[in-house]
Amino acid sequence: MANELSDFAIKPQKHTPNLNTSEWPLLLKNYDKLHVRTGHYTPVIQGCSPLKRELNDYIRYGIINLDKPANPSSHEVVAWVRRILEVEKTGHSGTLDPKVTGCLIVCVDRATRLVKSQQSAGKEYVCVVRFHEALESAKKFVQGLETLTGALFQRPPLISAVKRQLRIRTIHETNLIEYDENRHLGVFWVSCEAGTYIRTLCVHLGLILGVGAHMAELRRVRSGAMSENDDMVTMHDVLDAKWVHKNTKDESYLRRVIRPLESLLITYKRIVVKDSAVNAICYGAKLMIPGLLRYEDGIELHEEIVLMTTKGEAIALGIALMTTAVMSSVDHGVVAKIKRVIMERDTYPRAWGLGPKAMEKKKLIFEGKLDKYGRVNDNTPESWKTSFVDLSAVGTKSDAVPTTPANLISTTPSTSAVVSAPVPELVEGGTSKAVKRKAEEESDVPEAEEGSKPSKREKKAKKVKIKETSTKKRKSDEESDAEEVIEKTSKKKSKKEKKSAVSEVEVATIRDLSKTAEDDDVSQPDMKRIRAEPSATNDLYLDTINRHMLDFDFEKVCSVSLSNLNVYACLVCGKYFQGRGRQSHAYFHSLHENHHVFINLHTLRVYVLPDGYEVNDSSLDDIKYVLHPTFTKEQVAKLDQNIRHSYDLNNKKYLPGFVGLNNVKANDYVNVIIQALAHIPPLRDFFILQNFESKSQLVQRFSTLVRKIWNPRAFKGQVSPHELLQEIVNASGKKFKLAEQSDPLEFLSWFLNTLHKDLGGTRKPKSSIIYKIFQGEVKVEAQSVLIKDDADEEERLLFDLDREISVNISPFLFLTLDLPAPPLFKDGVEKNIIPQIALTTILAKYDGRTSQESVGTLKRFQLTRLPNYIVFHIKRFTKNNWSAEKNPTIVNFPIKNIDMRDYLENLDEDMLDTRYDLIANICHEGRPGKGNGIYKVHVQHRGKDQWYQIQDLIVEEINAQMIFLSESYIQIWERKEHDLC
Repeated sequence: MANELSDFAIKPQKHTPNLNTSEWPLLLKNYDKLHVRTGHYTPVIQGCSPLKRELNDYIRYGIINLDKPANPSSHEVVAWVRRILEVEKTGHSGTLDPKVTGCLIVCVDRATRLVKSQQSAGKEYVCVVRFHEALESAKKFVQGLETLTGALFQRPPLISAVKRQLRIRTIHETNLIEYDENRHLGVFWVSCEAGTYIRTLCVHLGLILGVGAHMAELRRVRSGAMSENDDMVTMHDVLDAKWVHKNTKDESYLRRVIRPLESLLITYKRIVVKDSAVNAICYGAKLMIPGLLRYEDGIELHEEIVLMTTKGEAIALGIALMTTAVMSSVDHGVVAKIKRVIMERDTYPRAWGLGPKAMEKKKLIFEGKLDKYGRVNDNTPESWKTSFVDLSAVGTKSDAVPTTPANLISTTPSTSAVVSAPVPELVEGGTSKAVKRKAEEESDVPEAEEGSKPSKREKKAKKVKIKETSTKKRKSDEESDAEEVIEKTSKKKSKKEKKSAVSEVEVATIRDLSKTAEDDDVSQPDMKRIRAEPSATNDLYLDTINRHMLDFDFEKVCSVSLSNLNVYACLVCGKYFQGRGRQSHAYFHSLHENHHVFINLHTLRVYVLPDGYEVNDSSLDDIKYVLHPTFTKEQVAKLDQNIRHSYDLNNKKYLPGFVGLNNVKANDYVNVIIQALAHIPPLRDFFILQNFESKSQLVQRFSTLVRKIWNPRAFKGQVSPHELLQEIVNASGKKFKLAEQSDPLEFLSWFLNTLHKDLGGTRKPKSSIIYKIFQGEVKVEAQSVLIKDDADEEERLLFDLDREISVNISPFLFLTLDLPAPPLFKDGVEKNIIPQIALTTILAKYDGRTSQESVGTLKRFQLTRLPNYIVFHIKRFTKNNWSAEKNPTIVNFPIKNIDMRDYLENLDEDMLDTRYDLIANICHEGRPGKGNGIYKVHVQHRGKDQWYQIQDLIVEEINAQMIFLSESYIQIWERKEHDLC
């Protein structure tokens, strides 16, 4: 043990595996491949990822990859975009002639600062050239294009907007796409330097081939970093996106149309800057070595580079004054000078120069109210004496600084770091502790009476008094200094004391506000979300938790090792890591990223790493609840009657139970089934209240998803079924895949049967909650139909109907209803008429009298036992060897009180009610075939008697009269006065 304690050698440790950043967006792509100058810097809360900017800033820092239409000029198109988006400035990356179409990069507001750099970027075109005479062959065409590859002299055509002076332009590459000998037309692709006139190139091509030629049509397919395959949009998209946002407040369409300006800079070499240096660069300062975090390989001297933040935001375009090799070897010097600032000033906090207090001090010095050193004089205002803290004074005791709530709340970000530094103890008038001590010493000495001379005894007593007083003061000073040393040492050992004053200000402010709210005792319906009050023993690391980054819907596997054992979630960035030991991924993450709070996704226990201690704090209860929502029986009983909206972290309203589900790829067929099953009360209550730790993963994840759908305290107003989808893929043996749309009925059948088996169900009725709810019984009578032996060929076929009838009682989970085939040939009037049929008509299949022929067999169906919830499958899709077909017939049905007594074999007086009400309706829109249509579901809110239509993330109210107009595919009906016991 002694040897272990005395061994202070630094032992080699395993290297932490790098994150895979190959799929990160924009400038953060392959971030782990950059050279690391240092990993030590102080992150700030300002700034955000370019994709997460507020919409106004997103537009101001945005670009549009526009498909320019023919006829309007580039200037007109840009002016139209400016008026549509209601912004101050727009610009484009290169002029296109009015007749030319294709890629036109429109820069909005701050992004116009990139116009010059994009105008000089390379371009690609597809051109249609018309020859005046026939060519010998297409080979001759190719030879002409190869001749024009390289540097060329060009004079702009007459219709150009520049001076017609001779200039040199470079053709990088050409490629023949097609040549039509009959019409003398050729189509070719060309990659060229900016400023190349393809119209002139076509004229030169005709001269070289000796037949003459001119440009017939031109389309630009690439401009700089953007091509027509990079989310190109039309003017109609821009107009529609703005209209949708203005009228529905939906930002998604507008965010798809506009892209961050960083999209144009992905080809530049990158340099990552510390957060503390960002604002200085925005004011034009050069980047020095101390402000450098990471840099890209291959940077050459005087090369144009992009300076970016750690969040992926572009700060400025710069000119490199060091190569990559030099940056790796020096400890001082200028890394780059600024060419064009992109980011707006003061987006990041000003960590340099003068703050508000310093500016005021400078003004007082200029007015003579402070001396030239900033010290108090006779003209100094009293307000300055009482409020100003002189950090250059003697003393370092920081806990004596007056910190009233008013002072804390008014502290600005630029001065908060100053407040947290050690400052001298103050007394009234802004006097330092040393000055106060001196005044006390002088006040302790008795003054001689006026006009009298002190005697020797009095002088001696005075000296003794002064000596005693100075001894006492020295002892108190030594004790105070010792306390300060102990305090400093404890602060160095305890990381909890290293938090900035900003966090303390926020905690104190929130605690005061919450206390005021408690005193007022104000209760209002639909209260917006407020932050929970921290407890008195609040760990300061808890202030680093970012609830906006937490998403517990995804599969709980380590983001590094992909293991699902002992997984922790970082409550700062939301990523999953395995373990919390010294060699675990979570431990390394806490050291490298300075993220310290982790929660075990299974036990819900919270730990601080790398210290390793557990935190028990009531402010974490909301996170634990979101991770694993729990309900009491009383709460579950009131779910259907709740009409109050809840609020997410962004204070957006949502209605518990009626939230959208993410469409990960093509899982809309799963989403509608989950939504429908989550609104069947007995099934929902069972999966919410029961404990399924000993059951299969499919049961556990479905239970968790149902709880999250009905969670009234969620962080966001939608849920991702990703975790359940992963288990569905595994449990079904990849029969159902994430990236491939399947039939909802096939999934419903598999899902219910699998849940039944995993819950311990058997073939016996009511052996599981699935059979209790959905299982009914149907009697099937089957009779073979054969041709009689004595029938002649010329006679009409005669059938033997006297054969034996077989009777079989079969259980069912859903009933299939057949639609009549639509007419094959329609006249002009019938083409505009959609066929309709009543639900009772297609239910006649189960009345026991209607016969159906199937492969030489006549069958009759009749229900013998009705389930509490009956599922109808309206057979709308048919498949053959070539394609899938869809029957568009509309089924008319009542929303309530459909009576099933006519389809029962025996009707007893003691039988439960045979009437059913609709509770879920799944419909299909679009063409048949996988991926050609979408599925929607209609569900009812019982408390409000309101129907909702849910399509993935879109939840909207719908009139009950509009439901039967949809192409229903699956319906779930609830029996009146049902009893599952």
